[in-house]
Order: sequence, then structure tokens, then C-alpha cells
Amino acid sequence: MKIVVLAGGILAIPSLQQLAQSQLLAGIVLPTPAHDGTEQIKTMFGPTGIPILEVGASDMNAPLGNWLQQINPDVVYVLTFNYKVPNKVMQQVPHGFFNFHFAILPQYRGPQPLFWQIRNKEPFGGISVHRMTDKMDEGDLALIEKVAIQPNDTYGMHQIRLAYAGPQAVGKLTMALVNNTLTLTPQDASKAHYYPRPQYEDLIIQWEQHDSENIIALLHAVNPWNRGAFTMINGMQLKIISATITDYPQHEVAPGTLVATGAPGTFVQCCDGKVLRIDITYSEEGYFTGEQLTALGIQPPLRFT
Repeated sequence: MKIVVLAGGILAIPSLQQLAQSQLLAGIVLPTPAHDGTEQIKTMFGPTGIPILEVGASDMNAPLGNWLQQINPDVVYVLTFNYKVPNKVMQQVPHGFFNFHFAILPQYRGPQPLFWQIRNKEPFGGISVHRMTDKMDEGDLALIEKVAIQPNDTYGMHQIRLAYAGPQAVGKLTMALVNNTLTLTPQDASKAHYYPRPQYEDLIIQWEQHDSENIIALLHAVNPWNRGAFTMINGMQLKIISATITDYPQHEVAPGTLVATGAPGTFVQCCDGKVLRIDITYSEEGYFTGEQLTALGIQPPLRFT
């Protein structure tokens, strides 16, 4: 079995390592422009002699197709790759292309489903493996490897869990292909939902509408890739990275109002009557603990908006 992997970044590394150790990895395709994740893959696998092709959005027809003809793989696995593969290229490969979608399908289709799963407080994420078609995330399912989203998991933490669940999903699919036991199941269209890439308004704390648990879920969903969720106070845009729901006494003030500052943090009233302790924030001036916000003049009765 010869396998080529289209790898978009570090999420693919544990799976690439497993395939390389099993001597099944026949080639790696990386997107350009390069970034830290793709550079890390090149550093790790370049010296092994495994062929590596770098492609841009305009290279997905002839350059990729010609390269695959030379490698002649049995199947192609796609892990977080950001360019669309043409149908005629997919048809070159005997077993086709299988996408490893790092979320549950068909409920979480789209380019950044991890954000939405954590934002929606789902108990599970996972890896959904499906045969690729010309429609995003709509091919028949080969398997789903569920991964729990722990209560304190941030986007980055859950991403790590998914990366290390990758080899198990890769192993199951590979064995099914080798043994000719693969069973594909059509996705249930009645459960399908497409989530677009998060926009600016999705990343703002709405103090009048978001209760304390929803604020915590948003903070987890944007950590680390957005350096926190947006809010405004005293004319300054601030990002809150981390906060904790406390037993601090409720105050009769508007949601978003600061009720105490100093050690051990900055406390803010939420719309559900709970009080959050602001632990870590970010602004253009740097990273600050909730306690350090006092030095910036952020203290009661100022209000986050």
C-alpha cells in the first residue's frame, strides 16, 4: 500500500510519523505559502528521502496530477489541507482521496469547525474520515473517531488531542483498505450543518446576552489563535484570554460592570448574575493579568461593552 498525504500543518505530524514508520508513506504534499507547521514537516521528513511537493492554489491540476502519476499511490489521505482538489486528479488514484475532517460530520461541516464545537459547548469533537468529492465535507463516511472535549479544553488543547487521535483513524482506514473490508456510509443530510469561518462579530463578548458559561466557551474557542475574545473598556479594545466563574457576590449593576479589582484579579458582573474573574488579557501593549489591569486604570465602576 502506497499512501500520499496532503498535509496542511502540525495536526498531520503524528499520522505522518506513523505512516513513515510503517513504510507506507510514499509522498507528502504541502501548501504554499509556507508557515511554521509546513516548515516543521519539511524539517522532519525532508532528510528521510520521502518525496515532498509544495503546491499553491493554481497548482492543483497539472503539477499535482503529474506528480501523483510519478508516485503512483494507491490512496491519498488529506489532513487539514486548504486547497480544493479537482475531480480529475482524485480519479487518478485507485482508492481515491480520503479527507480527515477534524470535527463530527455531518453536523459540523466547514473550514474551522473546532471553533464552533467548543463555542457550542459540545461534549465531543473527533475525526470524521470521508471519501472526498467535489463538494466540501459531503462524501460518504468511512469512520468517525470521537474525541472528548474536556470542560477546560481550549481550541489549542483540543487540537492536540485530535492530532494524537489521528494515527488511530489512519490505522483503521489503512487496515480496511488493505483487507478490502472498507464500508462507506452516506452522510445524513437531515443532520448536516455548514459553519462558515468565524467573523469579527463572532469573536466579541456580548455582555448583555452571553451568560458566564457562554463567555467561558467563547474564550476557550479563540485560545490561542485569536489571542482572546474582543471587548471594549474605557475607550480601549481589549482581548480577554482566560477567565474563571467565581462565587463572588452578585451586584445590582449592568452586565459587564467591574465590581472589584486587585489581588487576585479583576471581577466583572455577567448577565446571569454570576461574577467572572478576569485572569489573562491581551492588548497592543502586551499581555496582562487581571490584577495588572488596575495599573492601566481599569477599575470600578468602569464597564466592559
